[in-house]
Amino acid sequence: IAPVIIMGTPRSGTTLTAKILGSHHDVLMPGELHFFDDIYSRREELGDPTTRVGAGRIASRLISLFGRYNEPDDQKRIDSLFTVISLSNEIFEKCSDYEGVLSLFMDEQISNNSKQIWGNNAPRDLFNVREISDFYPNAKIIVCVRDPRDFLGSYKGKWKATVSEEVERLKKLYHPVVTSYLWKLNMKQLSNIYHFFPKKNVFVLKYEELVVSPELKIAEICKHIGVKFDEKMIQVNFSNSSESSESSENKIFTTSIGDWENRISHDEAWIAQQICATEMRDLGYTNESLNVNILKTIGIIFSTPVALWKALDANKHKRGPLIPYLIKRLSSSAVLKGK
Repeated sequence: IAPVIIMGTPRSGTTLTAKILGSHHDVLMPGELHFFDDIYSRREELGDPTTRVGAGRIASRLISLFGRYNEPDDQKRIDSLFTVISLSNEIFEKCSDYEGVLSLFMDEQISNNSKQIWGNNAPRDLFNVREISDFYPNAKIIVCVRDPRDFLGSYKGKWKATVSEEVERLKKLYHPVVTSYLWKLNMKQLSNIYHFFPKKNVFVLKYEELVVSPELKIAEICKHIGVKFDEKMIQVNFSNSSESSESSENKIFTTSIGDWENRISHDEAWIAQQICATEMRDLGYTNESLNVNILKTIGIIFSTPVALWKALDANKHKRGPLIPYLIKRLSSSAVLKGK
């Protein structure tokens, strides 16, 4: 059965969508599994899974993946299923390539949990669509999108709902220009998705539609992935908030739509509108008339190179090798040319 792959810009409902789908009795949807960025991008370093050395290196990195990406509950579950030795032996005996490694790893999890379908929620997989299509050409793709101004507002406040050791890193990741380009580059990947997957396999889910009409949109998604909709799915114990003060509500709410006015300045919103204009129009988001402080806006723009370097440095332990990372994100045509 084809896996369900959720991707999109961060803070656009990917986690909420995954939590809802993961509540279905047939679907296993664990936390973010960054297999392509963290494992597959290092395949030359890790080696061939058909060799004892390669299988051992892959198992050692794979078995700790959830823990390294701050998914403690999933890491506990994996620790109860595998040891490095047992996983290494299974990879060596059963896997001829890296697709086999990922399938083995996920298939054993759905078997252990009496599920039928496994899924993955990793927003950055937007930049791995060629690899995903090579592995699973029949995968069901869900792309989450959101108004870029609300995206900036949520991204800016993300540090407020994280563990203390992550606060400084998350603060370094936000910058109006850098974050706007992050949204833009993510949305430009839509054309690549349609190049590698048939349209019938791709579902574009707008955050605003999900939170306003969750029952309708989740029913559509269930039809898309081939499972029966259960209205209990939308009663998931999860809040669509980037800040801890709201997350205590444990429910889906709509107040985050248009809340960018309370979270970012008009200067930041204006920058987002200029950078993201084409993609905003294509997705049905309209520009607002804004009062902009020209000097402040110029200062923000000139601070971009330093902010970009700080962001890359802050995420160096999570992004995978730097050069492939930059190529995938800075050239939206790179994937198409590589096919």
